[in-house]
Amino acid sequence: MSSVYFDVGNKNPKIILDEQSYRVFKKFENKTVWLCSQYFGTRTDRCKSKLTTTGRTIIVSADPHNHAIIPKRDKYYQNMQCQNVTIIREGQNNCQS
Repeated sequence: MSSVYFDVGNKNPKIILDEQSYRVFKKFENKTVWLCSQYFGTRTDRCKSKLTTTGRTIIVSADPHNHAIIPKRDKYYQNMQCQNVTIIREGQNNCQS
């Protein structure tokens, strides 16, 4: 289990995972697709990293971020909820020995 931060009381919900911010892109009946917040910038610099959530499971795409981590101040996390979730990273061996 790992922890992520959710900002759900907002017009544009966000998830913070590994100090990277993601925003909702599409909602389906049983899953939600989140894109890196840097995707919504200029077309030439769009980050392709994405998450898919189903319940308390997060699937992280194999697409790496194309930018450095943008540091957040502690105040940024103040109104966010911390939740324990299962994280599956595509392109990595997720089995533990």
